[in-house]
Amino acid sequence: SLLSKIQMNHEHRLLKLPGTYNVRDLGGYPTKDGKRTKIGKYYRADSIHALPVESRKILLNQQIGLIVDLRYSHEGTYDYHKDLGLQYANIGLLDPAVLRHERPKSLSELYCNIIDSKQDQLQQVYHHFAAAKLDQARLFHCRVGKDRTGIVAALLLDLAGVSHDIIIEDYSLSADYLKPLYEERRKRNQKLVPMLMESNPETMEQFLGHLYKKYDNAEGYLHGIGL
Repeated sequence: SLLSKIQMNHEHRLLKLPGTYNVRDLGGYPTKDGKRTKIGKYYRADSIHALPVESRKILLNQQIGLIVDLRYSHEGTYDYHKDLGLQYANIGLLDPAVLRHERPKSLSELYCNIIDSKQDQLQQVYHHFAAAKLDQARLFHCRVGKDRTGIVAALLLDLAGVSHDIIIEDYSLSADYLKPLYEERRKRNQKLVPMLMESNPETMEQFLGHLYKKYDNAEGYLHGIGL
Protein backbone atom coordinates (compact mmCIF):
# COMPACT_ATOMS: atom_id res chain seq x y z
CA SER A 1 0.00 0.00 0.00
CA LEU A 2 0.93 3.65 -0.29
CA LEU A 3 1.68 3.97 3.43
CA SER A 4 3.80 0.82 3.70
CA LYS A 5 6.33 2.31 1.27
CA ILE A 6 7.51 4.78 3.89
CA GLN A 7 6.87 3.17 7.30
CA MET A 8 7.98 6.19 9.29
CA ASN A 9 7.82 6.29 13.08
CA HIS A 10 5.42 9.07 14.03
CA GLU A 11 5.06 8.45 17.76
CA HIS A 12 7.62 11.13 18.64
CA ARG A 13 5.47 13.69 16.78
CA LEU A 14 2.39 13.15 18.93
CA LEU A 15 2.23 15.71 21.73
CA LYS A 16 0.47 13.97 24.60
CA LEU A 17 -1.68 16.83 25.77
CA PRO A 18 -4.44 15.85 28.24
CA GLY A 19 -7.77 17.02 26.80
CA THR A 20 -6.70 16.39 23.20
CA TYR A 21 -6.24 13.44 20.83
CA ASN A 22 -4.49 14.68 17.72
CA VAL A 23 -1.78 17.27 18.48
CA ARG A 24 1.25 16.58 16.27
CA ASP A 25 4.56 18.21 15.41
CA LEU A 26 5.11 18.71 11.67
CA GLY A 27 8.87 18.65 12.18
CA GLY A 28 11.36 16.02 11.11
CA TYR A 29 9.87 15.18 7.72
CA PRO A 30 12.43 14.72 4.91
CA THR A 31 12.22 17.18 2.02
CA LYS A 32 13.03 16.74 -1.66
CA ASP A 33 16.27 18.72 -1.32
CA GLY A 34 17.67 16.38 1.34
CA LYS A 35 16.81 18.48 4.39
CA ARG A 36 14.13 18.09 7.07
CA THR A 37 11.29 20.24 8.34
CA LYS A 38 12.13 21.93 11.63
CA ILE A 39 11.04 20.22 14.82
CA GLY A 40 9.03 22.30 17.28
CA LYS A 41 7.93 25.01 14.84
CA TYR A 42 4.47 23.97 13.61
CA TYR A 43 1.89 21.92 15.48
CA ARG A 44 -1.37 20.67 13.97
CA ALA A 45 -4.09 19.95 16.52
CA ASP A 46 -7.65 19.09 17.36
CA SER A 47 -9.71 21.45 19.51
CA ILE A 48 -7.88 22.88 22.51
CA HIS A 49 -10.75 24.94 23.93
CA ALA A 50 -11.22 22.64 26.94
CA LEU A 51 -7.61 22.19 28.03
CA PRO A 52 -6.89 21.58 31.73
CA VAL A 53 -4.26 23.73 33.43
CA GLU A 54 -1.57 21.05 33.13
CA SER A 55 -1.97 21.03 29.36
CA ARG A 56 -1.70 24.79 29.15
CA LYS A 57 1.65 24.54 30.93
CA ILE A 58 2.78 21.95 28.36
CA LEU A 59 1.86 24.38 25.58
CA LEU A 60 4.07 27.03 27.13
CA ASN A 61 6.92 24.53 27.40
CA GLN A 62 6.69 23.97 23.62
CA GLN A 63 7.46 27.67 23.08
CA ILE A 64 4.16 28.15 21.24
CA GLY A 65 3.55 31.85 20.63
CA LEU A 66 0.67 31.77 18.15
CA ILE A 67 -2.60 29.83 18.04
CA VAL A 68 -4.67 29.90 14.85
CA ASP A 69 -8.19 28.59 15.44
CA LEU A 70 -9.84 27.39 12.21
CA ARG A 71 -13.26 26.78 13.79
CA TYR A 72 -16.38 28.92 13.92
CA SER A 73 -17.15 30.49 17.29
CA HIS A 74 -20.19 28.28 17.98
CA GLU A 75 -17.88 25.23 18.05
CA GLY A 76 -16.41 26.35 21.37
CA THR A 77 -14.43 29.31 22.63
CA TYR A 78 -11.59 29.88 25.04
CA ASP A 79 -9.63 32.84 26.35
CA TYR A 80 -6.81 31.31 28.39
CA HIS A 81 -4.41 32.26 25.59
CA LYS A 82 -4.59 35.78 27.05
CA ASP A 83 -3.35 34.55 30.43
CA LEU A 84 -0.56 32.62 28.72
CA GLY A 85 0.46 35.63 26.65
CA LEU A 86 -0.15 33.85 23.34
CA GLN A 87 -1.20 35.51 20.11
CA TYR A 88 -4.54 34.20 18.90
CA ALA A 89 -6.35 34.40 15.57
CA ASN A 90 -9.79 32.92 14.89
CA ILE A 91 -10.24 32.34 11.14
CA GLY A 92 -13.18 30.05 10.35
CA LEU A 93 -12.55 27.87 7.28
CA LEU A 94 -15.73 25.83 7.35
CA ASP A 95 -18.92 25.92 9.39
CA PRO A 96 -19.77 22.27 10.21
CA ALA A 97 -23.45 23.23 10.49
CA VAL A 98 -23.47 23.80 6.73
CA LEU A 99 -22.59 20.15 6.12
CA ARG A 100 -25.94 19.07 7.54
CA HIS A 101 -27.66 20.67 4.56
CA GLU A 102 -24.97 20.77 1.86
CA ARG A 103 -23.05 17.54 2.22
CA PRO A 104 -20.35 17.09 -0.46
CA LYS A 105 -20.01 13.85 -2.41
CA SER A 106 -16.61 13.24 -0.84
CA LEU A 107 -14.11 14.75 1.58
CA SER A 108 -11.73 15.50 -1.28
CA GLU A 109 -14.48 17.56 -2.94
CA LEU A 110 -14.95 19.42 0.34
CA TYR A 111 -11.22 20.16 0.64
CA CYS A 112 -10.99 21.35 -2.97
CA ASN A 113 -13.98 23.63 -2.42
CA ILE A 114 -12.30 25.13 0.64
CA ILE A 115 -9.07 26.11 -1.13
CA ASP A 116 -11.08 27.43 -4.09
CA SER A 117 -13.62 29.46 -2.09
CA LYS A 118 -11.89 30.40 1.19
CA GLN A 119 -8.84 32.12 -0.24
CA ASP A 120 -9.20 35.31 1.80
CA GLN A 121 -9.34 33.26 5.00
CA LEU A 122 -6.38 31.08 4.02
CA GLN A 123 -4.40 34.19 3.12
CA GLN A 124 -4.98 35.41 6.68
CA VAL A 125 -3.88 32.07 8.15
CA TYR A 126 -0.52 32.05 6.38
CA HIS A 127 -0.02 35.76 6.95
CA HIS A 128 -0.25 35.10 10.70
CA PHE A 129 2.23 32.23 10.36
CA ALA A 130 4.69 34.45 8.53
CA ALA A 131 4.30 37.36 10.96
CA ALA A 132 4.86 35.27 14.11
CA LYS A 133 8.19 35.53 15.89
CA LEU A 134 10.88 33.29 14.45
CA ASP A 135 11.83 31.80 17.82
CA GLN A 136 8.26 30.81 18.65
CA ALA A 137 6.18 27.87 17.47
CA ARG A 138 2.78 28.09 15.81
CA LEU A 139 -0.18 25.84 16.59
CA PHE A 140 -3.23 25.62 14.33
CA HIS A 141 -6.34 23.60 15.04
CA CYS A 142 -9.95 22.91 14.18
CA ARG A 143 -12.39 20.59 15.92
CA VAL A 144 -10.78 17.16 15.45
CA GLY A 145 -7.59 18.26 13.68
CA LYS A 146 -8.29 16.38 10.46
CA ASP A 147 -10.08 18.33 7.72
CA ARG A 148 -9.48 22.09 7.99
CA THR A 149 -6.26 21.42 9.85
CA GLY A 150 -5.31 18.78 7.28
CA ILE A 151 -5.60 21.28 4.43
CA VAL A 152 -3.42 23.87 6.18
CA ALA A 153 -0.84 21.20 7.09
CA ALA A 154 -0.72 19.81 3.55
CA LEU A 155 -0.04 23.25 2.07
CA LEU A 156 2.70 23.90 4.63
CA LEU A 157 4.43 20.58 3.99
CA ASP A 158 4.21 20.95 0.22
CA LEU A 159 5.65 24.45 0.50
CA ALA A 160 8.60 22.99 2.44
CA GLY A 161 9.23 20.39 -0.27
CA VAL A 162 7.89 17.30 1.51
CA SER A 163 6.88 14.52 -0.89
CA HIS A 164 3.24 13.76 -1.60
CA ASP A 165 3.55 10.27 -0.14
CA ILE A 166 4.59 11.70 3.22
CA ILE A 167 1.93 14.45 3.15
CA ILE A 168 -0.65 11.74 2.51
CA GLU A 169 0.71 9.64 5.34
CA ASP A 170 0.67 12.58 7.76
CA TYR A 171 -2.98 13.21 6.87
CA SER A 172 -3.90 9.54 7.31
CA LEU A 173 -2.50 9.35 10.85
CA SER A 174 -5.64 11.05 12.18
CA ALA A 175 -7.61 7.82 11.63
CA ASP A 176 -5.82 6.07 14.50
CA TYR A 177 -5.47 9.00 16.86
CA LEU A 178 -9.16 9.95 16.65
CA LYS A 179 -10.59 6.47 17.28
CA PRO A 180 -10.97 7.06 21.06
CA LEU A 181 -12.76 10.36 20.42
CA TYR A 182 -15.23 8.79 18.00
CA GLU A 183 -15.86 5.95 20.45
CA GLU A 184 -16.67 8.44 23.21
CA ARG A 185 -19.10 10.26 20.94
CA ARG A 186 -20.82 7.00 20.02
CA LYS A 187 -21.27 6.17 23.70
CA ARG A 188 -22.94 9.57 24.14
CA ASN A 189 -25.21 8.64 21.23
CA GLN A 190 -24.04 11.55 19.14
CA LYS A 191 -24.96 11.29 15.48
CA LEU A 192 -21.76 10.73 13.53
CA VAL A 193 -21.52 11.07 9.76
CA PRO A 194 -19.32 8.15 8.59
CA MET A 195 -17.66 10.16 5.82
CA LEU A 196 -16.61 12.90 8.27
CA MET A 197 -14.76 10.35 10.42
CA GLU A 198 -12.54 9.16 7.58
CA SER A 199 -9.02 10.22 6.70
CA ASN A 200 -8.28 7.89 3.81
CA PRO A 201 -5.05 8.27 1.80
CA GLU A 202 -7.07 8.64 -1.41
CA THR A 203 -8.73 11.79 -0.08
CA MET A 204 -5.45 13.66 0.33
CA GLU A 205 -4.11 12.21 -2.91
CA GLN A 206 -7.09 13.66 -4.81
CA PHE A 207 -6.77 17.00 -3.00
CA LEU A 208 -3.10 17.30 -3.94
CA GLY A 209 -3.99 16.39 -7.52
CA HIS A 210 -6.45 19.30 -7.62
CA LEU A 211 -3.91 21.65 -6.02
CA TYR A 212 -1.26 20.84 -8.63
CA LYS A 213 -3.62 20.83 -11.59
CA LYS A 214 -5.19 24.19 -10.78
CA TYR A 215 -2.44 26.07 -8.93
CA ASP A 216 0.82 24.23 -9.85
CA ASN A 217 1.70 23.63 -6.18
CA ALA A 218 1.33 25.17 -2.71
CA GLU A 219 3.75 27.98 -3.58
CA GLY A 220 1.71 28.85 -6.66
CA TYR A 221 -1.48 28.77 -4.62
CA LEU A 222 -0.14 31.00 -1.84
CA HIS A 223 1.31 33.49 -4.32
CA GLY A 224 -2.05 33.52 -6.08
CA ILE A 225 -3.96 34.44 -2.92
CA GLY A 226 -1.67 37.37 -2.15
CA LEU A 227 1.31 36.11 -0.18
